[in-house]
Amino acid sequence: MHTTSPSGAIFASIDRARGLLQDRGEELLGNAIRIAEEARRRFRQVPGLGVVGHEIAERSPSFLMHDPTKIVLTLFGTGADGHRVADVLEQRGIHLEFADRDTFCPVITLGDTDQTGDRLVTEVIRAIEEHRGEPRPLVPISAWTVEPDTAMSPREAFFSDHERVSAEQAIGRIAAEMIVPYPPGVPAIAPGERIQAKLLKALQDEAASGTRIAYCGDPLLRSILVVNK
Repeated sequence: MHTTSPSGAIFASIDRARGLLQDRGEELLGNAIRIAEEARRRFRQVPGLGVVGHEIAERSPSFLMHDPTKIVLTLFGTGADGHRVADVLEQRGIHLEFADRDTFCPVITLGDTDQTGDRLVTEVIRAIEEHRGEPRPLVPISAWTVEPDTAMSPREAFFSDHERVSAEQAIGRIAAEMIVPYPPGVPAIAPGERIQAKLLKALQDEAASGTRIAYCGDPLLRSILVVNK
């Protein structure tokens, strides 16, 4: 894709970033890895807080591509709600890569320093402690355990006559819209798939907990667009 009106500022920014990586990439990436590892070390000292690190690659061959700059934390052992923790951090200028009730991921970049890394860790721990509660069991999202029931192609469903019905009436009908919880941003229901009661209930529970449901007309899933047949 291209445009007849390219942005010189964006092109210059991209080239500046490329030049920075060429000249100082190894230094900056090494620094980011070091800051992330120090952050994980401090997070492991917080009671109930789970920290995903390189050891996961040693336990499971499927995670051999672990990114050492990524910090992934699990909150269920602290009793804190990830959505509330994320909201507090946002207000304090700490932005996360993603967050749901049990899991969230702070961001470490090539531009971070020891000072910004220290502030990140300090604010995350502070927010968790402010919302600490009774530890809860980790409940896997059942939206990802249901096999899709494909009744027609996405194209057929998209161009078919459709109607919006209540969630109860949508069970067993063919979806005409995409339903995507964030995170992880992967479609749980795609056009052309038959809507299953278990899957719909799991998605409604996620929406009620504060998870963002995208690309559908009703993000609370009280109604769903279905094929009119």
